[in-house]
Amino acid sequence: MPRDTIEMSGEESVAFLAAQSWVVLATLEPDGSPWADVVPSAVQDGQLLFRVSAGSRSERNIRRDARICCTQDENASYFEIRGVIAHGEALRVPPSGVSAELEARRDPLHLDAEPRGEAYSIGLTDVVSFDFARIGAR
Repeated sequence: MPRDTIEMSGEESVAFLAAQSWVVLATLEPDGSPWADVVPSAVQDGQLLFRVSAGSRSERNIRRDARICCTQDENASYFEIRGVIAHGEALRVPPSGVSAELEARRDPLHLDAEPRGEAYSIGLTDVVSFDFARIGAR
């Protein structure tokens, strides 16, 4: 019997990320091992924008190697798990390009962190998504 398709469409994935206030950002350490931080995020013009804290390991990692992964999920119950994982390279966003939505969001782990750090974007073209609500009734 074929498996149920649980992938969201591109539009659904973008809408899911747009409804979130933060993502988990994964960067690469100098030795190639992963490092993750929770960072504020917003969607603007088909791009996922996020901000890293100034002086953070994530900031140093992105400056050295821009390859990243951003992920967000929600899971009220097993059959309600939904999520999106975006892969790509972080591109620095100049202050004039930061959306008001992202500007208003604070880092959920460092709410009063100043200075706020750099904003980056990642395209939403290399995306994996899942919505377990699409699994047929058992």
